[in-house]
Amino acid sequence: MNSTPTEKTITDMRCPLCQLPLLSSEKTWHCDNRHSFDVAKQGYANLLPVQNKRSKTPGDDAIMVSSRHFFLNKNYYQPISNTITQLMVDYFSKQNIDHPNILDAGCGEGYYTNEIYHTLNENHSTSTVTGIDISKPAVLTAAKRNKFIRWFVSSSSNLPLANNSQHCILSLFSPVPAEEFHRCLSKDGLLIVASTGEDHLIELRNILYEEVHKKTFDPAHAVGTYFQPTQTDGSDKNHVKTVKFTLELTDCETITSLFAMTPHYWRVSPERKKILETVDQLSVTVEIQLHLFSSIQKTDAAG
Repeated sequence: MNSTPTEKTITDMRCPLCQLPLLSSEKTWHCDNRHSFDVAKQGYANLLPVQNKRSKTPGDDAIMVSSRHFFLNKNYYQPISNTITQLMVDYFSKQNIDHPNILDAGCGEGYYTNEIYHTLNENHSTSTVTGIDISKPAVLTAAKRNKFIRWFVSSSSNLPLANNSQHCILSLFSPVPAEEFHRCLSKDGLLIVASTGEDHLIELRNILYEEVHKKTFDPAHAVGTYFQPTQTDGSDKNHVKTVKFTLELTDCETITSLFAMTPHYWRVSPERKKILETVDQLSVTVEIQLHLFSSIQKTDAAG
């Protein structure tokens, strides 16, 4: 199938079925092997092959997506998005990257992706931002935020992106398939992985659990074969940025929405959930760690 004048080749996109470049037209994405993916009226495309689904409806369900959307739209987490975008702006400036490609892998309902897009395009008028998530309800909600972002239902373990095509990949509280990220990230690219600190939502967890375990996830162990710690200035010092602040939540709906967007919603007993429904005021700590990595050279990683 040859492209027509109404189409353009998107060089950083590839078919999830055969890995050929994807062509974009107004209503479809397709490759020369005649694999075709329709663009929904909301503006996203489903690039998740049926054979790659582990369940009928993978990822976050509509309840969790709705809770995230309600809570994040109040901009309680804006300090996190502000820090992420500043890290990216600093890095692109240091690397002299004028037209960055950015992937938000596991974008959820699109809050961070949208915030990043608007900030970056104040500095880079031709930045290309892509959001992917395995949850169809999440991508459907995300697509309503911003029509200039490319939104796809897709798995992070089989990204519909060409080798070495992204200048920055974000994994914000999402899976970290290191080998696949390494394949897609450019030689001079930046990987940002967000994880929760020991005190994240500690006040909420104290209500939910008899005993609270302060465990944190260090992505360096998960990505060490393919990535090395870095800093926006290229050094390996202080490659973890901590964002910590306190929120004052003053109504039950906001508190329960915060709870419902966390993994704790699926872990605690119904009795504990009912206790939280009686709480209408809560001071809660937010502690997020942003880990910065650069690629180990391909030949070194392979060897």
